[in-house]
Amino acid sequence: MGNAGIGTPYWYEWEIGIIECLHMMTDASIESVTLQSSKFQSLDDVVINYADGSIANIQVKHTDVNDSLTYSDLESDKMLKSWASEWSKVKANYKIKSLSIVTNRKWGPRTANGKCSFSHFITEILPKLKSDLTYYGNNTQERNAIEWFRKTINLNEDEIDEFIQIIQFKNQEDLAGLEMQIKYLLSNILGTDKEEVINTAIEKLRSSLEKWVTSRREKPEITKEDIYNSLCEPHYRLPEYKLSPTTPILPSRLDFADQFTKRITESDKSVIFLQGLPGAGKTDFISYLAQATNSIVDFRYYTYLPVNADTPSFSDDEGFYSGKDLWSSILSQIKSKFEELNLLSELEFPLLYDYLTITKLRAAVFKFLPVYAEKCGRTCYLFIDGMDHAARSSKTKDTFLSQLPRPDEVGNGVKFILVGQPINDKYPKWLIKNPDIEYIELPTLEANDIKTIIEAYNITIKNVDIDTLSSSLIQVVGNNTLNVFFAILEIKRLSADSNFDGIINHLLTWRLNNYIDRYYEWIVNSISSESEILLLKLEAIYAFASRKISIENLVDLCESDKLTVEAVLHKLYPVIVSDDFGYYVFHNDVRLYFKEVIRANSNFANIIDSVTSSIIKNETLDEFKYDILFNLNLETHNLDKVFEFYNPDYIIGSINYQIPIDRLVEQFSNVIDLFKGDYDFEMTHRLSLVSTTISKLIECVNYYEQEKRFIEAKMSSKLTHSEKYVLKSSDAIPQIIDDIYKLLKMNECERANKLYVEYFSNLGIEESLADDDANQEEFEKIGYICRFYNPDVRRNLTLDNCYVAFVSGWLDASTHFYAIPDIQQTFTFCKYNISSLHNYVSEITKNPNINNETIAFLSTKLCSSKHISIHTLTELCFSMLLKKIPSEEIQSILHESVIKMDFFGSLGGDISEYKIHGIQGFFKAYFCLYKYDNTIDWDMLYKETLKNKRITAANRGYEPAIQLKELAENINSLFYDSEGTYSDIIRIACDLTYFTRNRVGSCDDCGTFEVLPYFKRVFLQYFVNASEYAENTKLCIDLLNIFTGKDPHYIDELAQLYYLFDKKELFLQIAEFWCGSNGIVWQNEYDDLEYICTHIASLLNKFNETEFANKIQKNNEPTNSGLRWQKGLHIKWPLRML
Repeated sequence: MGNAGIGTPYWYEWEIGIIECLHMMTDASIESVTLQSSKFQSLDDVVINYADGSIANIQVKHTDVNDSLTYSDLESDKMLKSWASEWSKVKANYKIKSLSIVTNRKWGPRTANGKCSFSHFITEILPKLKSDLTYYGNNTQERNAIEWFRKTINLNEDEIDEFIQIIQFKNQEDLAGLEMQIKYLLSNILGTDKEEVINTAIEKLRSSLEKWVTSRREKPEITKEDIYNSLCEPHYRLPEYKLSPTTPILPSRLDFADQFTKRITESDKSVIFLQGLPGAGKTDFISYLAQATNSIVDFRYYTYLPVNADTPSFSDDEGFYSGKDLWSSILSQIKSKFEELNLLSELEFPLLYDYLTITKLRAAVFKFLPVYAEKCGRTCYLFIDGMDHAARSSKTKDTFLSQLPRPDEVGNGVKFILVGQPINDKYPKWLIKNPDIEYIELPTLEANDIKTIIEAYNITIKNVDIDTLSSSLIQVVGNNTLNVFFAILEIKRLSADSNFDGIINHLLTWRLNNYIDRYYEWIVNSISSESEILLLKLEAIYAFASRKISIENLVDLCESDKLTVEAVLHKLYPVIVSDDFGYYVFHNDVRLYFKEVIRANSNFANIIDSVTSSIIKNETLDEFKYDILFNLNLETHNLDKVFEFYNPDYIIGSINYQIPIDRLVEQFSNVIDLFKGDYDFEMTHRLSLVSTTISKLIECVNYYEQEKRFIEAKMSSKLTHSEKYVLKSSDAIPQIIDDIYKLLKMNECERANKLYVEYFSNLGIEESLADDDANQEEFEKIGYICRFYNPDVRRNLTLDNCYVAFVSGWLDASTHFYAIPDIQQTFTFCKYNISSLHNYVSEITKNPNINNETIAFLSTKLCSSKHISIHTLTELCFSMLLKKIPSEEIQSILHESVIKMDFFGSLGGDISEYKIHGIQGFFKAYFCLYKYDNTIDWDMLYKETLKNKRITAANRGYEPAIQLKELAENINSLFYDSEGTYSDIIRIACDLTYFTRNRVGSCDDCGTFEVLPYFKRVFLQYFVNASEYAENTKLCIDLLNIFTGKDPHYIDELAQLYYLFDKKELFLQIAEFWCGSNGIVWQNEYDDLEYICTHIASLLNKFNETEFANKIQKNNEPTNSGLRWQKGLHIKWPLRML
């Protein structure tokens, strides 16, 4: 009983499928494997497709109890007859060479009804019968068994003989045994017996099941290429470096792009070095090349992710400098290219390549780059940006610089483009003045570039000609990009009444000339001596910070007051700027300057101690332990200071702030470097404890599939791709459409409209419908967008899949338009997808802003349609009756359908619709016609409904199905007749909460989880319609036991009663119990954590308890809830592990 509904049978079936998929990896005769084939009904579990066109079907029968497979099992559920019948029907279309019945049950050992034991029949008799179809047994029991087998197959004699030849029964081990088989197969395929590698492979295959066995799959067949794709995924993903150029694109860069491309394509050198001064825009230039039409940027790697106005964090100066990062990233990109070409299996691409050594990763990259060049028929280009960041790394020997290929090592058809600051002595010697390397300078800015930047900043100054100012700026500050940007920022903060001479004098006064360091010095020196310590603290903080910092946190870090800190920050502008995320350095060059200044200051040690103390004693600053605190103390080279905070608690606390695993490992490596051969026992012991903690954390992360925690999510942004960057609409239509669609979904209509006007003012978005490459998902988004911005679209769409997708998106968006003219506008097409129309009706009728008159109009509109689903009308009728809107017309249609039994899909009805709406459709119809005709035999109709669902008295779903009908009767009676005592109301509330109890699987079989939400809506609406309910206070008090009792549940419909009856203080008890500082939602595992928090916060806002609501929403964010965010893992779990 305790295992009801457990998922072991499904896993058992899928593990059988995985085993067959792994056989495919070494068996060339297998073309593909299908799990849950839609081509069959009773022969659908696993289908193996062979290259010769034949197939093998596998049916899986699993049990968790120690029982046997017997004759009666094959007979009671008509299994054998069903298998044979379907085989007979499909054999003309499919060449089925075998049907295997695989089970972990033992063969029945006892004789039965004059037949030999089932075990004897399967192991002895059936093999003889296969080899000699005339075989009739050696005794009466054997003959009876053979006769039973032939009779149960229930086909003509010739077909019976054929069927006997293909059917086979196989014993298989239990789930644990299957896993051992999978491990053995993977060990041979991967060429390793390392348990960590094999377990990772298993998890990847299991993760892929979501794509292979659910409705999300794009195709049913699993091919060898699909297995490669699954196992070629790196264990953790490196940051995606698909950066696009920020706006605006400077004119000189556009010209240089053509020159640069021509030069490197025509060059006979295999290594090219593009160099530019700090802030020259090297990364942005490569980003522009990458998104250009016919781009030559095949693969790209960014050592450093730059400070970005739209993201809260950025790289440390040394960035991602390791060879592991570089080669893993490039190999991952190569894998994506070959995946698009379906070449992974053909090329035998490395599986689980992140477990390869750096040497093997590098070798794999060098092996496959020429292969890619050959496949695309031209030279391929690999860009490595941020060379100077790796060169500045303190771990010189560990950077990828030592692993870069010399020019004579680069393979045929491959060119390496290295990008960084001008060559200096920190680079490897072979990179300096090497005649086999072509060096190219990124050009400095021109006057037209400066004009473009000034216009982008919307700077307008009276009586100052922008062209003249642009030319003069070059003479005053030089033409280095960073100098120019600082100059423009200085101009921006000047008065609009400033004159030309005043602007130039200001720039000269602030030392903005070719020597950028002098400008930094002038800004720093302009701050009074009274603020010297505060300034040093800010310099120390920003020298080692990798995130933007709010003013509140800066005040706490510096232990000063807000006005003083803001005054100093104001004077530090524009080297320190701010946005919605907080204050940050304008460019990494500023951070490097701050590092040099603070290191040279005699107060450095005291500043470190002060900032360290601020962070350690203030819990609100804990997140700064992992960059500022650690990096500052690492500068001291003092292990005692480091170990004051660097301990197991430090590692465990990282969970709260989503600190990436790779940063923790890197920090551990840095601490080891401080030992310098002096292995003090106490220090070694401390380091060992930290090492063990990190190891355990990694185990937790792996177990709970939190691989994203291995890397930093540095590229998250509040702006969409199309808003941030310059995109070519002709090349990026899918991206632009996706961004507009997402903004509309987030109710950011103004931003969406701005994008729509920007990109589609000359080209209507609906013209994208002519794009043959667009997929159905894109057409659905276009339909969604057109409903907002082109509601009068009149295209003669053909009735194909694209039409259906477009109109489905149109309907989805139409739920936002709920006035009568809007309804008329919505129904401008002649055909609608049944499911989409049903969802539209379901959603729009739940909209609290739609009035009864509009719903009545919608009813009239749909009733006149010839192609409306009866289930959609039921959905509409259900909503109308809840709100007491007259609905006789729909009820009449429903009544006729129910009387004919068409509604239930049993006598000529639409079975496909029944499968979608099933039992919930019955209960909605029951509600709609409850008072319409009391002569309807609902019990008989319910039995027919259950019969279609294959639920009989012998099935586990039957008992809860009957109780569900009783609950519906009680709720309908309460709603329509107000019948039922107070005790009955409490009983209904408890049934709605605890109906499933310990029988989840049984309830799932009879559709309980789809039906209960409708029951809850009816229950809540009863009180909405009777808002003066006399015993509302007593009811709200008694319902507290559901929310805060021994078995607490949060039911939003019941919680809504507290707002309906204005019982704020009682609801605050519920909110505190669930989401307060010690709320159970933070301490236990709840799969619906987000649901609970969102709904409680919503009600709190209605009660004007906004502060409490905001606190809950903040704690519910992924960045604050740590590993608890997925699969209910809470913070205390790793503590128990340790």
